Amino acid sequence: SGVQPFGDCADGDPGCPRSDQRGSAARAEGELHLPIGSSQSVDLGVSGGEDRVHGGDAGAHARGAISLALRGELAPSAGLSLYPALRLDAVGRQTGVSPALAAAWAPRPDGPLTVRAGWGLSFRAPSFNELYLATGTIAPNPDLQPERAWSVDLGASLRAAGVSVSADLFWSSWRDLIVYELNPSANRVRPLNIGRAHIAGAELQAALPLGRGFSVELAYTWLQALNQRPGERQDAQLAYRTPHELRARLAHRSDRLEGYAEGSFTSATPRNDYGTATLPAQLVFNAGAGVRAAGPLWLDVEVKNVLDDQTLEDLFQYPLPGRSIAMIARVRL
Repeated sequence: SGVQPFGDCADGDPGCPRSDQRGSAARAEGELHLPIGSSQSVDLGVSGGEDRVHGGDAGAHARGAISLALRGELAPSAGLSLYPALRLDAVGRQTGVSPALAAAWAPRPDGPLTVRAGWGLSFRAPSFNELYLATGTIAPNPDLQPERAWSVDLGASLRAAGVSVSADLFWSSWRDLIVYELNPSANRVRPLNIGRAHIAGAELQAALPLGRGFSVELAYTWLQALNQRPGERQDAQLAYRTPHELRARLAHRSDRLEGYAEGSFTSATPRNDYGTATLPAQLVFNAGAGVRAAGPLWLDVEVKNVLDDQTLEDLFQYPLPGRSIAMIARVRL
């Protein structure tokens, strides 16, 4: 009530009507774990329920949802582990089958190096929120279709002398990918299906102990998400997918003292598929410190957005808090 795309308005005025939409979901889940020997197992899972929405311009809608999942862990030889999986989803009248196979190999059991690889198909039906519910400046789209994809990934991890380094590459091809795009004329964000899209990227992580209770962690993500729908915007960057993200964290932990300082950088991110709106690059710093006051009781103070940058926004242009300070009491047993 009292909200419109361009700021607040007087609740109840003819130009500011109230909106009443209600959505609900209920689910029941069960899982069965079956060990096979000492190093192999099979997991069976089932879930089911119903989604409902009514009110406003959406009207009344309901759909059932059921999922069946089978996944295993196999060890055909020393150092090699296989993880086959199969999932069946039925959401309303939409169904999808998602097989997958992942593998991990260590040249030496309990050695420092592990290599990983995976392949799979995926299926995701649009949520009822995406189909029918208007939420703030996010508009629904009842014409959405399920998104489907196939993906591959490859990675490796190295652990030695307390140092941990990992690297991963991934690539996926999507059909009917659901993306959120800003409509400048209506100032609304709306989910849409992209006919074809390719998403590729890399993740690098490292953790290093510095001694005397200090450690440092670094992480970098590169993402290339391209619209492959034929037309003038083919090969353009998809909206709301940040191309570069870098995080660094310095931490200290001892018997009586703890603390951390961290920073994160995210590059400029497109906010629509036309190249006319961009979320600026952001640099944020957080810090905290604590002391063990008595026994298992710890007292901490944490500061978010240390530089008090009040221009920060999330991907949907909602303002983020400036500097915020929290006093925290923890009991660690």
